[in-house]
Amino acid sequence: MVAGAVAFSLPDVFRATATVMIEPSKNKVVNIDEVYGGISQSKEYYQTQVEILKSREVALNAIKALKLWEVPEFDPRKAQDSWSYKLKQALGMAKPMPEWTPDTLAEKTVPAFQDALIVEPVRLSQLVKVSFESQDATLASRAANAVANTFINNDREARFKLTQQASDWLQERVSGLRQKLEASERALQAYRDSQGLVNL
Repeated sequence: MVAGAVAFSLPDVFRATATVMIEPSKNKVVNIDEVYGGISQSKEYYQTQVEILKSREVALNAIKALKLWEVPEFDPRKAQDSWSYKLKQALGMAKPMPEWTPDTLAEKTVPAFQDALIVEPVRLSQLVKVSFESQDATLASRAANAVANTFINNDREARFKLTQQASDWLQERVSGLRQKLEASERALQAYRDSQGLVNL
């Protein structure tokens, strides 16, 4: 009866799940090493992306997108109202609370967020299930989608930066080659003029 009473007194917890497909970018040129080592590289890439999904950066960006600290369940400021914190404060053992700003609130919300987040790779596939547990069913759904969207946006941004860096490097390289070509042409013309040669 006691166990039943405790079970009925616990709040309902809802779990929402979003499914993400992780697909490595395809190279236009394939070398022989990639042909023989493609499976291993693909597996390592998949595992790396799963760890990124679990990362603090993804969690932090999702928290900021949701403003999760405004939800009482995840509000880090409620800790200072607990009896244990007040007791520690009375005994001079409590750590001072930080100045609450959106950044500090998001930082302090990360541990509770990661406790509620479940990232499960689907065996023998490129799929990953991203689940989130909350007392609010709508929030659980929004959080699972926020993590998936944050991961996708971060991946897209990283690829764009890589492309941009490659483009900038190529432009610098072309500019350097053009300058060398112009210098060579000037040196050739100077030699022609000094030798009295005529370019036919």
